[in-house]
Amino acid sequence: MPLILNEDFWLPIEKKFGFGNGRYNLAFETIDRPCLDGFGDKTALLWVNYKGEEKKFKYSELSSLSNDFSAGLVGAGLKKGERAFIYMEKVPEVYIGILGVIKAGAIACPLFSGFGKNALAERMIDGEAAFVITTDFLRDEVVEISKNIGSLRTIVVHSDRSDRHTIKDDANCKAEVICFNDIYTKNPSFKPCEMQPDECAVIHYTSGTTGKPKGAVHRHMAIMGHYYSTRETFALESDDVYWCTADPGWITGTSHGIFGPWSNGATMVVYEGGFDASKWYETIERFGVSVLYTSPTAIRQLMKEPAAVKKYDLGSLKRIYSVGEPLNPEAIEWSLRNIGLTIYDTWFQTETGAIMITNRPGLDVRKGSMGTPLPGITAMVLDEKGNPAGPGAIGDLVLKPDFPSLFTAYWKKEEIYAARFRNGFYLTGDRACRDEKGYFRFVSRNDDVMKVSGHLLGPFEVESALLELDEIVESAVIGLPDEATGEAPMAFVVFKSGIALDRKLEMKIRAYVRTKVASYAVPKKIKAVEKLPKTRSGKIMRRMLKNLELGLETGDTSTLEE
Repeated sequence: MPLILNEDFWLPIEKKFGFGNGRYNLAFETIDRPCLDGFGDKTALLWVNYKGEEKKFKYSELSSLSNDFSAGLVGAGLKKGERAFIYMEKVPEVYIGILGVIKAGAIACPLFSGFGKNALAERMIDGEAAFVITTDFLRDEVVEISKNIGSLRTIVVHSDRSDRHTIKDDANCKAEVICFNDIYTKNPSFKPCEMQPDECAVIHYTSGTTGKPKGAVHRHMAIMGHYYSTRETFALESDDVYWCTADPGWITGTSHGIFGPWSNGATMVVYEGGFDASKWYETIERFGVSVLYTSPTAIRQLMKEPAAVKKYDLGSLKRIYSVGEPLNPEAIEWSLRNIGLTIYDTWFQTETGAIMITNRPGLDVRKGSMGTPLPGITAMVLDEKGNPAGPGAIGDLVLKPDFPSLFTAYWKKEEIYAARFRNGFYLTGDRACRDEKGYFRFVSRNDDVMKVSGHLLGPFEVESALLELDEIVESAVIGLPDEATGEAPMAFVVFKSGIALDRKLEMKIRAYVRTKVASYAVPKKIKAVEKLPKTRSGKIMRRMLKNLELGLETGDTSTLEE
C-alpha cells in the first residue's frame, strides 16, 4: 500500500534534507550533510579492535572515503538499483562500504558477519546480488557459494595483508575478485546519485515463521525517521560520545548505528570484538562514552560478572538504552545499584526502520514497559474485532503507516507485504497491552518467530539446516523462555530408524547449525520424538509442541492430523 506521510508533523523535518529538487540520497544525508552543517572537523568514528588498537575518522574523512569508494564501485560496474551485499565484521570499512553503495544509487544489503553459508546464500540468491563486499577472513564463505549465485559479478575483499593481490587467486570463484583498497577512485567531481524519495536504499533481511527470510525494503527518505527518532530518543548533545553495540548487519546497527547518530552530528564508538564485560567497561572508560545503546542480553551478561563493574570509572555515562527484547525489571535495578543509572527500553522492528516506542528522558520509566510512542507515531492495541483495547487488555499492536522509515515492500513478496496492512494500520505481529498512562508493554509474538539475544530467528531456517543431516527425517524448532537470551531455540527431531540421540550426535547437530545458520540459532535443547504434531494439510503445530514443553494446555486440536 502507498505510504502517505503525516505532512503536518514531518514537513518541518523534511525541509532539513534533500537536494532541493525533491530528490534524496540517504548516505549523503548521513555523512555529507553534517560537513555542510559545520561538523566536518568533528570526530565521527572512534574505532577500536580487540587488541586495543584504535583509528579515528572525522566527518570530512568519511565523506571523502565513501565518495571515493562509491566512485570506484561505479567504475567497477555497479549500477543504480542493483543489490550489493555487505558481509563484513565491525571494521571501519563496513561503514564506508554501506555508505559507498548507497551513494552509487545501488541498494545496500547488510548481512550479519556470523551468518553461515546457507543463511548467506539464500539471502544473496533472493536479492540477486550483483556485488558482495567482504573481508579476507570471510571471503572463503562467499567464494564457496558464489557458484550458486548466477547474478553475482564482483566480490570486493578488504584485507590488511601486505600481499593483497593473492586474494584474487581462486580458480573456484566464478565472480571477479577485487581488493577493497584498489576500488578507491579519487574523483573530486563525484556526486552521490540523486534518488527519488521512495526509491530503495537499503534491504534488511528478517526471518519469518515459514518460508525463507524476507527482505524489508527501506527508502532514501527514511533518513528523516532515523534522524528524528535518534534525536528524540537519545537526546544527543555536541559533546556526547555514543556507542551502539549492534552489528551493522542488523537494523539497529544501521538505523541507530550509522544513519541516525551521524545525521545528528554525533561522535560514535565502535568496538570490533564480541562481548567481554571487561573490554566493554574499558571502552566506556577509555573513550568517555556518555550514551550506550545495547541489548538486554548483553546487560544480563554484564550482571553475571558483578566484580568487573567496580574496576572501571564509568562516570562518563549519562544514559543507557536497550533494544531487541523486553527488558526485565531486575536489569534496571542492577544498573541503578551498580552504575547509578536507569535503563531506557526501546521498541522497533526491522520493518519500522527506526525507534517507534521508547522510554526516554523527561518521562518516568515504568519497569517492564517499552515506553510510549514518539511524537508523530500513532500506536494502538486492537482487540480481536479490530477495536481499540482498553487499558491492560492484551491485543494486537498496530501502527498508523504515516512515518518515513516504515518499509515499503518485502523484496519480491508482494502478497506477504500486503498482508501486513489492514484497515489503515500496519500490523506489527506483536501482542501488547497499554496502561492508563499510555505506556505499552510487550506480551508476545503472534507467530512462531523467536527473539534470541535480540535477533529474530525463524524456525524454518534452523529446521532446514537440521534436515540436511543424514540422521534426521523431520524437525521442528520452537523458542523457549531463557533467562540469559530472552528465548532459546529447542529442536524436536525424528531420526532415521536405528539412530538414537547421544552426546556425540548432539554435538554434531549443534556444530552443523552453527556453521549453516548462525551461533545464536544453535538449539539449546534437542529432543528426539517419534512423530511431530501436524495439521491435516501437513503444517507442523509448533504451538502445540511449545505448550506441551511448558506444561500448558494444548489448545484447539481440531485440525490435528490423525
